[in-house]
Amino acid sequence: KLLSEAIKINESLTTINLSGNQIDSEGYKWLSEAIKINESLTTLNLSQNQIDSERCKWLCEGLKINKSLKVLDLSKNRIDTE
Repeated sequence: KLLSEAIKINESLTTINLSGNQIDSEGYKWLSEAIKINESLTTLNLSQNQIDSERCKWLCEGLKINKSLKVLDLSKNRIDTE
């Protein structure tokens, strides 16, 4: 939650590497809210986080609104086709 709040207000952050952090579903809810608001983030690395369909849905909610993100790394996750 604290990281999410920092992402929301930071106007110069362009890259975040959260690979291998095993973020839980609640963490993706907070991250989704942050990327809805942040306008400077261009690169987000979420590789190796065991992202499943539920977590992916939360992430997509933020991505629908975010206009600045250009690179999203979701490699080595467990996202299925649901």
